[in-house]
Parts: sequence; C-alpha cells; structure tokens
Amino acid sequence: METEIFEFRMLAYRSGHSLLFIAATREETTVYWSFEGVEYLEGPMLWRGAAFKAESNDKCLEYLRRIRRFDKLPDAYLVSYFKLFVSGIVEEIEVKIVALSGDVSMDNPLVMFRDFS
Repeated sequence: METEIFEFRMLAYRSGHSLLFIAATREETTVYWSFEGVEYLEGPMLWRGAAFKAESNDKCLEYLRRIRRFDKLPDAYLVSYFKLFVSGIVEEIEVKIVALSGDVSMDNPLVMFRDFS
C-alpha cells in the first residue's frame, strides 16, 4: 500500500495552553491536526510528508529527556502522559512533536479562536 503524501503547514501556536495547529492538504481535502500540551517541536513550517503517527515510549522519552525540567520525573510517569508524534517528510527529514495529545479533524480548529485574537 502506498503512503498518502500531504502538504503540511503550521497554522498557529497558542502559547497559553501550548496548542499547535497544523493543516494537511491532499488533493482537494484539508484535515487539521491539533496538538495539546506541546513540549517539543522539531521540523520546518511547511513540508510534504506522511500523516502523523505515534512513536514508541522509548523514542518519546529520548526527546523528553532533552527538556531538562523533566529530569526528576520517572519514565513511567512521563510516558503515561506524553506521546511523540512523527510525520515522515519526503525529503527524509521528520517533523517531531512531543505533546499530551494529538487529534485530527475535518473542521478548522482556529474558528473557535477568531473572537479571541
């Protein structure tokens, strides 16, 4: 089965709640990824790649340990809350996001923020 390739672009980051919003377009369809409790982000603002998938707990810990403020928390605690989401890029780079949650929707999540901007 061939991997579906999307055109991704980061739409917004809301620092108060560590919310990250990303649009993914393929042909005429756009889906929206929302990440809550973002602790780590690595990658470009625009890219072509595959849909996000959750990686192993060990990989997640590898990135959380780069954030020194989590040094005193046990591994089991950290992986019970955080997940590492990865989107493989056509150019062999990966976008990596460590967050409490990640969700995809057909509805633009920024609509709810229009009145608050």
